[in-house]
Amino acid sequence: MPRVAPSPGFTWFDRPLHIPQRFARDQQRQAVARIVAEEARAHGVPVELALAVAHVESGMRPAHVVTGPPTRYGRAVGTLQVLPSTGRAMGCGNLRDTRQNVRCGVRYLRASLNRYGGDPGLAALSFHGGHNRRLWGPRTQRYRQMVLARMGRGQSVTVARHVPGDDRYFREWWLTR
Repeated sequence: MPRVAPSPGFTWFDRPLHIPQRFARDQQRQAVARIVAEEARAHGVPVELALAVAHVESGMRPAHVVTGPPTRYGRAVGTLQVLPSTGRAMGCGNLRDTRQNVRCGVRYLRASLNRYGGDPGLAALSFHGGHNRRLWGPRTQRYRQMVLARMGRGQSVTVARHVPGDDRYFREWWLTR
């Protein structure tokens, strides 16, 4: 039997049996990527950053739920892996709905970009580890590297170091802790 690409409008669970599963998954991921790009443009977030975060968080799967024990904040849900507490804080409704999940995650990315002066590396750190810099451990640093690599920036992005006699970084830390 020849391989046939899926018809538009079918999801993985209601596809006809003659359509291979992998075509349905690719079509689903493309639809999610379109939603992420639309929401990123609507909220003024760089599209490549939003797509990189969505890919690293869930692999563009809309109904992805973290396996394993929940964190003290609950289980992250959806394409952008939004925690329920973050969803409530950002004013989002149903986090299992792909469009609302992506909208909520992109709003949080926009807030992180505003907070850190448009730096995508710091925004990725904040998206993964929260706004408290003391919680940005090695796992969060690896997350940042994966997002920047997915964006195509790789290792060329460097973090600004403290210069003796300049207390800007201390003031920023003190005001944002």
